[in-house]
Amino acid sequence: FMSEIPQPVVNSIAIIDNGGGTFTFNVIGAQNEESMVWDFGDGTTATGPGPIEHTYEEEGFYTVVLTLTNECGSVTVTRLVAVGPTAVGELEALENALNLYPNPANAIVTLSNSGDAQIQQVAIYNLLGQRVYQQPIAAGVKEIQIPTSSFSNGIYHVQIETSVGTLTRKLEIVR
Repeated sequence: FMSEIPQPVVNSIAIIDNGGGTFTFNVIGAQNEESMVWDFGDGTTATGPGPIEHTYEEEGFYTVVLTLTNECGSVTVTRLVAVGPTAVGELEALENALNLYPNPANAIVTLSNSGDAQIQQVAIYNLLGQRVYQQPIAAGVKEIQIPTSSFSNGIYHVQIETSVGTLTRKLEIVR
């Protein structure tokens, strides 16, 4: 008789900007993990639950990837970090340019992009970290219709890969 260990679960990464390129990273909603590995997107990594402090040497965009692993598998979560005033402004512009509506959604959700960054791929994950939808996006496409009628009610994470980095949005499905 062996008890089954559930897959690792993670909600998101909290980021505190301490100024001067230094950030504090913390995991939110981690469960069932045996290890946590952080990749800060600049060639450096760290392990452990955090809070973990990291300093970036150069301005720009970095995609922080946190991987939680146990003997049943692993799950990753990402956050885009903007280092320096120019990058912060561009990140705010990108976040403002990407609209996900209606939210909460029922049968279809639309992702529209009014900015200059190209959307390269959209993936949707349930709260267990399982990918329930993935779609590569052709260059120049500014609006994507995503069918959600097969999704269960609940909260999902929409991971939007763009030409400057990966953003994550929450999506709620309600029927």
